[in-house]
Amino acid sequence: MKGVLRGQFPFSRLMSPLVLLTLFLMASFLYSTPFSFTTDITQNATYSALTTVDLPEKPAKTTILSNFLTKKSTTKTTNSAKSTKITTASSIQKTTTKTAKTTAKSDSITIGGRTISIFTVNNTTVDAGSQVARYKSTGFLYGHNSSSVFGNLKNLSTGTNFSVTLSNQTTTYKIAKIVTLKKSDVAKNMNNLALNQTYGGVKYDLVLMTCAGQKVGSADATHRLIILANTK
Repeated sequence: MKGVLRGQFPFSRLMSPLVLLTLFLMASFLYSTPFSFTTDITQNATYSALTTVDLPEKPAKTTILSNFLTKKSTTKTTNSAKSTKITTASSIQKTTTKTAKTTAKSDSITIGGRTISIFTVNNTTVDAGSQVARYKSTGFLYGHNSSSVFGNLKNLSTGTNFSVTLSNQTTTYKIAKIVTLKKSDVAKNMNNLALNQTYGGVKYDLVLMTCAGQKVGSADATHRLIILANTK
């Protein structure tokens, strides 16, 4: 009959519960550790995926301000260029107008070393003052026997040249005849002299008249000096 030898401990009975416990603990450890590790990896991967998503970047405040200032500066420069262009065009137009006015010659007569302005009258009784009067649109001019107007006509002689500018056109004349008439005789021939520039039956292109002889009052005289001229 089989039995336990004297002095021998039955380890098989003792080890069976211990082995079972050990195996259980090992199994529990092995089962729980991979599950937790897998969970951590999944969570870490999910977090990593979330944190690596490319979100649209907001423009920096400095960039926005720089773009705004650049746009404003460009607009200001463009407006300034337009303003400069308009100002330049306006200046050119004003300069052109001013030049045109400057180059336009006023009506005048240059004779005996001086130039005197001419103005038009409709009546030969109008006082010429410090200028030379032109009767209507004719070739009859008259002025005072003063140093600033026709005072030197008495010193001229036939063949002397002088010029007259009318309506921006200058014409050169040559003295053909010089006569001195009484004031009463001039009155009789005024129509021929003033309207037709005719004297003694001869037609002339231009007639100049001023006072001569003795003074009568402050602005008159006993005679008239008449210069008859033709275009050269």
